[in-house]
Amino acid sequence: VYTPPNGAPVTTVCYLQRGMAAQSDGSRLEQVRIAHLPKAQVPEPLRGGAIAIGTARWLVDALEDDDGAIVAVRVRPE
Repeated sequence: VYTPPNGAPVTTVCYLQRGMAAQSDGSRLEQVRIAHLPKAQVPEPLRGGAIAIGTARWLVDALEDDDGAIVAVRVRPE
């Protein structure tokens, strides 16, 4: 379920990807989590929106990618 900061919840499918990425200056690696959402159901996920997967909740931090079908956003645990 995706819930925008000031809106109604939207039931959707979500694929949560966990991985590592270098910081922009290359100084260290950090753990990242990317949520992939269908654009047809969640066309514009907003920063501060919440994604619930089972009992876990994640907050949207930033847009990572939008290929027209899937929207990928960086998330962090709530």
